[in-house]
Amino acid sequence: MPGIFPLIEANLFVPLDGGNQIPGSNLTGVDILDIGASDPEEILTLAVGARARLSDNILFGAAFEKNVLSNNITGTSGTEASVWGWRITTDLTIHF
Repeated sequence: MPGIFPLIEANLFVPLDGGNQIPGSNLTGVDILDIGASDPEEILTLAVGARARLSDNILFGAAFEKNVLSNNITGTSGTEASVWGWRITTDLTIHF
């Protein structure tokens, strides 16, 4: 299909040091914000999606991204639900 480009992406987030503001927590804001977890964990995500050329100078993209490591980024020890299980990301690029 002309004007549509496939997207495959990998992201690795490796915290070097915890913020020690939330003792015993491994909850991180990853690429959005840092909330100061004392024991942050690494996150490896894989994404698949597509980007479409809407006009000569406008591109729109969307991707489904999932954490592929077996860690649970929960923020509360003993819980099973993961805060960073998956997300959908979109972007709009306008260039001149």
